[in-house]
Amino acid sequence: QMGAKCMALQVPGVYPLWQTTMPAILSSRFQEVLWIDTDITPLLDPAKLFETAAFRRDGALFWPDLWGAGCPGFGQSAWPQHVVWHLLDLRHNASDVRYTNEHEAGHLLVDKVRHW
Repeated sequence: QMGAKCMALQVPGVYPLWQTTMPAILSSRFQEVLWIDTDITPLLDPAKLFETAAFRRDGALFWPDLWGAGCPGFGQSAWPQHVVWHLLDLRHNASDVRYTNEHEAGHLLVDKVRHW
């Protein structure tokens, strides 16, 4: 009734575990995407995030996760072979903390036009 529909990912590939988040965001028809996993319960209206100074300035909001590249079994988005580096056309840099500390993948806000 609200116009939602299931779509095939527009980025071909095989995505293990939680690696479908980025291809799903890239396949979205929206310019600004707020990704919230189903196990997250917002305590405030998440629409307010779109109006924050940080989002207006940077076009993205990410939250740190507890894991990093050296955590076996966790920290996948900080691993050099993670699909995100390929999708964003970035080269993983193990000496830069921006590449080795994982971002929380269960919630993020990004303006796709500004960043992709």
